[in-house]
Amino acid sequence: MTLIDPGQPQAVVVSDGPGLRVALSGDLDLAVRGQLDEVLEKVAAAPPGPVVVDLTAVTFLGSDALGFLARLRRHLAPGGFEVTLVGPNRIARRALQVSGFDRVFPIEPGSDQA
Repeated sequence: MTLIDPGQPQAVVVSDGPGLRVALSGDLDLAVRGQLDEVLEKVAAAPPGPVVVDLTAVTFLGSDALGFLARLRRHLAPGGFEVTLVGPNRIARRALQVSGFDRVFPIEPGSDQA
């Protein structure tokens, strides 16, 4: 897994077996929309497969990040592929619950939350 700086908003895409892993970190708000759009372009250019979104290092999950997750899911759904969210902390999990995304996405605990 590519290490990312949890203090900085970042989005990193890496190969992960048959699919991709997207590692997100920091405060994901309007300021990172461009980064999230770039991630979506990378996922769209890759061979189709499941995507795991690692939220372990996310400190804030704003509406732009939720929109990114929705667009990512919409892109993968026609091919029958899932987007699985991993490791959301209490703050990110609350945003997922309020938006109803906890009923749409599979959510798994992170390795330090198991």
